[in-house]
Amino acid sequence: MLRIEDGWGWSAAALSLAGLGLATYLSVAHVSGSGPACQVGGSCGEVTGSEYSALLGVPVAFIGVAGYGALLLGSLAQVGLDEPPAGLAYGLLGTALAGWGFSAYLVFTQAFLIGAYCAYCMASAAIMTATLGATAGLALSRRSVRIRTFGIMR
Repeated sequence: MLRIEDGWGWSAAALSLAGLGLATYLSVAHVSGSGPACQVGGSCGEVTGSEYSALLGVPVAFIGVAGYGALLLGSLAQVGLDEPPAGLAYGLLGTALAGWGFSAYLVFTQAFLIGAYCAYCMASAAIMTATLGATAGLALSRRSVRIRTFGIMR
């Protein structure tokens, strides 16, 4: 049976998969040392090669792979389980909120510290913003279903 939150869950999963693909591409480009092939703007190499491209020695692209991977697995669990744990939707929302905050920090860094923009990084920030919206919809729909179940809302 299709539940209300399944649409939000599938949206979060699709967005997470897109973000995972993007972060994986940037990770492979980092490991290979070739840098991303940037057609738009031409500043990707400047951004991904800057001192801000790693946090405590870990490339931010690797952090993106971990974050998007966690969001993808959680979203698939949310729609795949007959009765997903009540906290899963809220965990996804918290993870997406943390990812969105990190993305905002990276956009700030590009704008004010590096002075250049990476199209891939900006696309990732847009995907994370949309993922935050999808996980918020998921958590809110989960909450309203739970409230109706207990007869509080009619």
